[in-house]
Amino acid sequence: MAMAPTLYVIASCDRCRAAVRWLRAEGQPFLIHDIRQDGLDPARLDAWLQHFGHEKLLNRSSTTWRNLDDHEKSSLDQEAIRSLLLRHPTLIKRPILESSRGLTLGFDPIDYGRYL
Repeated sequence: MAMAPTLYVIASCDRCRAAVRWLRAEGQPFLIHDIRQDGLDPARLDAWLQHFGHEKLLNRSSTTWRNLDDHEKSSLDQEAIRSLLLRHPTLIKRPILESSRGLTLGFDPIDYGRYL
C-alpha cells in the first residue's frame, strides 16, 4: 500500500490553506507537515533544493525576507541559501506536495491531479 502524500505547509499561508481545502474536497488522503511547527529535516531540504533549485525554492516576497538584514540578502550562494532556509523555513515557497509520483511546488489543482 502506498504512503499518503505529504503536504508541507505553514499554517498561516493562504495558498497552503487553499491546497488543504482542495485535497479535502477531493477526498484525497494526505498528511500535513507544518515546517514551522514540526521542523524541517535538512536531508529533505537538500532533496527539495536539488529538485527545484535554490532560486525557485527561496520566497523573496515573504515578510521574513523583507525583515532580513541587507548582508543576509546580498551574500546568497547555494550554501548560504540552504542555511537561511533551515534557520527561517518561512522563506520556503509553499505548499510543497510530496507523493510517490514526485514533488510539486505551489498550489495548482491540475498539477496536484498529476501527482496524486
